[in-house]
Amino acid sequence: MAKAEREVKLALQVDPRDPYSHSLLGCLLARDGERDQAILAFQGAAALDPANAETRYNLGTMLLARGEAIPAASALEDAVALRPDHVPSYNNLAKAYFVAGLPEFAVAAYEEVLRQDPSNLLALANLELLAKADGLNDTAAIYRQRIDALQSEGALTPTFTGREPAAPLPAWPVASAAPESPQSALAD
Repeated sequence: MAKAEREVKLALQVDPRDPYSHSLLGCLLARDGERDQAILAFQGAAALDPANAETRYNLGTMLLARGEAIPAASALEDAVALRPDHVPSYNNLAKAYFVAGLPEFAVAAYEEVLRQDPSNLLALANLELLAKADGLNDTAAIYRQRIDALQSEGALTPTFTGREPAAPLPAWPVASAAPESPQSALAD
């Protein structure tokens, strides 16, 4: 156990209701590859401080990494509701929707990313893939033109925080019918 982790656990013994210490422990555990324990720490932090967008984001990314797309989407929906300007939350929410089989909502989340950051390579590349998968070749071509234009201008320098998906989505069959809302689709 690392010194920082020991100190955070000691702080939690002193004040077990400190959401910051739970969240910090989650970050340390995630860094060390202890995903399940990190999720428990983030869940504890979220229960103690439900209005903390960063905790919801971290919980969502950990759940997504564990393959739990629906709980991840729920946590990431909370994160974007609490902090609507956080582009990495939208990128991860889109991926969670994609993995959950909700391509329509993945597209909407990626479009929100582009509304906030028109040169976001991750969103553009994944929207291109989603359009191709749905047979929307003209739409896919528009995304490809935007990517190419940004690259030729030198304006596109992708920077990843390491906390958002760094690769395009894999190919998959796109569902044909959209649920009424992400919440109703995730409730099933």
